[in-house]
Amino acid sequence: MSYSIDQNEQVTAELNLKLDPTIARQFGKSAQQLVEKADGKLIRLDIGSTDQGAAIQQATQRKNAVSAQLAQLQQELAKAKPGTQARANLMSQIEELQNQASEQTQVIAAGQSALATTPMAFRYYGRGGVPGFRGNPVHAAWLTFVTTVVWLVGILLQALAVLIPVGILAALLLGLWRTRPMRVVRRWIRGPEEIEA
Repeated sequence: MSYSIDQNEQVTAELNLKLDPTIARQFGKSAQQLVEKADGKLIRLDIGSTDQGAAIQQATQRKNAVSAQLAQLQQELAKAKPGTQARANLMSQIEELQNQASEQTQVIAAGQSALATTPMAFRYYGRGGVPGFRGNPVHAAWLTFVTTVVWLVGILLQALAVLIPVGILAALLLGLWRTRPMRVVRRWIRGPEEIEA
């Protein structure tokens, strides 16, 4: 099991279990309901399983085949004359088959042990709260305040980003309009009209 909480009162936790396979799924549902009832949120639930039944069946078949070979070799060994090469070969084969039978027995035992337990891992998180409230209203209000301030500052910055260049351009054009060369140009453009008047 691991459990941690940060400065924002957010809890993250993990719990790893091994369960009886007959209760694993129901246990997972009950645990999820408890987490959600406590205002938590289940991120992930893993119920591990492997097909141990098939592995046990194959190991049992191999062990039975080895046992049948052993029985046949032991019958031949009973008929073999002591001290012969044939008897020594039979004994070597019997020893090898006994080792194979022992290995299959271990595979069967491991599979049966795995069938007896199912691994389960919970990963979940939640936020702290004030008793009587679902969640922390002060924290939620603070987040709303900060979000609003950031939004308003963002709008102000966007407005300044538009207005400042437009203002600078307008000031440059006005300054250019009032320069001596532009006054000469304006007089020249309006000149004939003033003479006629």
